[in-house]
Amino acid sequence: MNFLALVNRAISESKQTIDPLTSATFANPERTVLYNRLKDWISQAYLDLFEERREWFFSTERGVVTIQPRLHLANIDPGYTPTVGDVLTGDISGVVFTITEVFTDNEGDDTGDEATISVEYDKDLVDPYELKQWETVSAQRGLTDYPSIARIEGRGRYKLEQYIPSVDKVDMNSVTVKPSVLDPDFDGTPSTAAVPLRYVDWPTYLRNYENFYSNLGQPRFVTRTSTGDLEFFPRPDGMYDVSFDYEAKATPLVNYNDVPSLLPEKHHLILVWMALKELADFNGDARLYARANKKYQERLEWLMRDNLPEMKFDTSRFDW
Repeated sequence: MNFLALVNRAISESKQTIDPLTSATFANPERTVLYNRLKDWISQAYLDLFEERREWFFSTERGVVTIQPRLHLANIDPGYTPTVGDVLTGDISGVVFTITEVFTDNEGDDTGDEATISVEYDKDLVDPYELKQWETVSAQRGLTDYPSIARIEGRGRYKLEQYIPSVDKVDMNSVTVKPSVLDPDFDGTPSTAAVPLRYVDWPTYLRNYENFYSNLGQPRFVTRTSTGDLEFFPRPDGMYDVSFDYEAKATPLVNYNDVPSLLPEKHHLILVWMALKELADFNGDARLYARANKKYQERLEWLMRDNLPEMKFDTSRFDW
């Protein structure tokens, strides 16, 4: 059912003396307040349902993203904006790398003078291991040179939701990695099967692995930082495909033809009864609330039956 059908079903079940909406009147209906409240309550019900249980089958998905080496730049010159395709060179080490992605929302930065960039090293010129922390870098864009425009603060972190916007929480015990076929150095050997990564908690990672000069290569460990980002060890030295299970987050329903697509269609009506509970509570309508809650509990049981792990009972080992 789409958003329009859900709202009209709620209107019908509420016994309100208002006309059903159409695709033409959905965005700007008459008696706007009541219609908008019903729309808001149904949309919020869809979001709230994902918080009802964290282990819903329909909210668990598998994602694959391709990551590259990352660096975090600080003290960026106001006259320079990191741009995909720019070629940067370490002023001390001489390491050359090209910017392939730019992220300005990593690691809590909102000042405008920091950015996280994905890079591709030119390994034929200088070994990437020679890169120095806090050294300045110069940039070249076409025929334009930008001398000493930023400092390398550290290795960059990874927000997987930048690749898959629906990612809410990653199952850290499900992460695997393998060399990407997109990497120019990919050799296509059979040894490129996905390898599970071992999860390390953030304090342990800080003690043992958090070092700018730590190993580069195919990651073997993964951690979630204090800001919710991911870090890998060894730090990626090329392009790798990272696969993981994650809890998806719902997208608010806005337009008349929006569909709560993550929720199985046969369970869509639970959103109507959740919204009607809100309407009844708002109006102090005990009879409507009792009916809506009864229908909600009924459909919640069906939803749990179909979308939660099956409970199994066995004999106790102490039962002789």
